[in-house]
Amino acid sequence: MFKSSVSQVIQKLESNSVNIHLSRNLNIKNGKLFFGQNNEFEIRVADTIDLREQAYRLIYQIYLKKKFIEPHPSEMWFSKHDLSSSTITLVVLKNKKIVGALTLINGVSKRFPANDLYGDELSGSARLGNQSVELVSFGIDPLVRGSAEILTKLFNVAYIISKEINDKDYFVITVNPRHVSFYMKKLSFEERGSLKKCLKVCGAPSKLLILDLEISKQFNKLSDQGKLTSKNLYKNFIFMEDVKKVIPYLKIQIRNSQKTLKDTEELIMKRDEIAEDLDLLVSCI
Repeated sequence: MFKSSVSQVIQKLESNSVNIHLSRNLNIKNGKLFFGQNNEFEIRVADTIDLREQAYRLIYQIYLKKKFIEPHPSEMWFSKHDLSSSTITLVVLKNKKIVGALTLINGVSKRFPANDLYGDELSGSARLGNQSVELVSFGIDPLVRGSAEILTKLFNVAYIISKEINDKDYFVITVNPRHVSFYMKKLSFEERGSLKKCLKVCGAPSKLLILDLEISKQFNKLSDQGKLTSKNLYKNFIFMEDVKKVIPYLKIQIRNSQKTLKDTEELIMKRDEIAEDLDLLVSCI
C-alpha cells in the first residue's frame, strides 16, 4: 500500500522513541525565505502561475497514488476556492522543484470545503466561520528527505500568515482518523463532530479538527522563553522576534499571488471537461 511522506513523517513525529531536533531558523536571502541544511529548502507563497500549477500537480499525484481520487485529464488537484483572492497556497522548493504544498482557504464570505461534510458543526459559531482558515491540499513529495522539517515549516508559515498577518482566530482541517492523535498531541487541535466519509476522495474516512490560534501563539511564547515542556511542534517554530522579519516578505508574495488569479482561471478552465468537473475537485486532506 502506498504511504505518503505526510503519513510517514506523522508516524515518526508521533513516536516517543524518536527524538527529532529541527532548526528554528528561517533565513532571509535576496528576499527569499530558506531553511534546512545549507538552506536547501525555500518556502514561499505560490505567487506565479508556474508555482501554482506545480503545487496542483504534486497534490494530484499524491492523492492518485493513495487511491483517494480517480484519474483526471487535467492531472491537477484544484478547486473553485483557488480562484479566490483570499486563498493562499504555500510551497516548499528544493532545487526549484516543489516538494511540499499546503493551501489556506479563508472563511470570509464563502463556504469552506469542509462545510459539505460538517456544515452543522461549522455553522454553529459565526466567529468560527468568519475568522477561520481551512487547511487543504496538504502533501509532501514521498522521495524528499527532510520531510519533518518541511511539515513543521509549512504549518509555521501558515500560522504566521493566518494569525500574525490576517488576524484569524482558528484553523479548520479534515484529516484521516489515523492522524487525529498527531494533530491533537503535536499541534493542540480539538475534535469536532463525528467520523464521516469524504466522497470527494473516494469515500475516505474523515474527522473535523479545530485549532484556536491563540493557543499556538501562547505555545510559541513559551518556547521562546525556554519554558515549553510538552513534546509538540511549537518548540520547532521560528522565534517570534524572527517572525517580524519575515512578515514583510510574505506580504509581498501574497500581493503578487493575487495578481495571478486571471492566469489561474485560464489554467483551470482551459479544457471544457475540467470546467465541468470544477465543483467536484474540492480538497480534503
